[in-house]
Amino acid sequence: MRWYGLGFRATALQPPAPPGWSRLFLTRSGACLTRAPGLLATIAAHHGLLVGERTEVALHAAEYADLRILYVTAHDAVRTRPVVVTPLLRALVDRVVDRGALDAHDSRDRRVIEVIGDEIKSLVDAPFGLALPHDPRARRVAEHCLMHTNPDVPPLSAAHLAALAKTSPRTLERLFLAQTGCSVGRWQRQMLLLLAQRALVAGSTVTDAAYEAGYASPSAFIAAFRVAFGVTPGRGRH
Repeated sequence: MRWYGLGFRATALQPPAPPGWSRLFLTRSGACLTRAPGLLATIAAHHGLLVGERTEVALHAAEYADLRILYVTAHDAVRTRPVVVTPLLRALVDRVVDRGALDAHDSRDRRVIEVIGDEIKSLVDAPFGLALPHDPRARRVAEHCLMHTNPDVPPLSAAHLAALAKTSPRTLERLFLAQTGCSVGRWQRQMLLLLAQRALVAGSTVTDAAYEAGYASPSAFIAAFRVAFGVTPGRGRH
């Protein structure tokens, strides 16, 4: 078991993915937007990202984030997914990062390692993720949407985005539905809600997050957030 911690902001970070290791990403404070193959997700102190062996991820924190990465020997295949981080696991990760090392030959340290392993095996899925399409045309559209978010501009039409992808609106809609489970328009709305959730964790008010997600009122934002993630924005902070 290995671990790593660092603070960063307003930059992209791509940690190494050494063979033989699965990883758990979370933060002590702040939040990151994380891209993994086929997945866009947020990570924070209370919900993280469990990543399989050799899986490359890229992280971006708009505001300061205190990142924690736990490396665990990849005995079993791990599905890359957003997970709920239990208070016990969060406290144990902070402990080992602050301490700097655990000795598996020491009985007390060995028990800590075993408890961490048990907690990781019992992690449940978190709702704060969004599928990314893998087709190059649809992926080009998804990247364009991520790079050009603007709360004052409504989601771009499928026809406009299809022109960017050099395909037809019908084909683009078919690709998004098959590979993300969402129409192009719904995918854009879900993406904005995911960015708003990151902002909430970083300290934004519900009103500010609603505006950044393109909603005219906090009540409409709260309703959409609950439908998308199954919790209110207030719960989404934690």
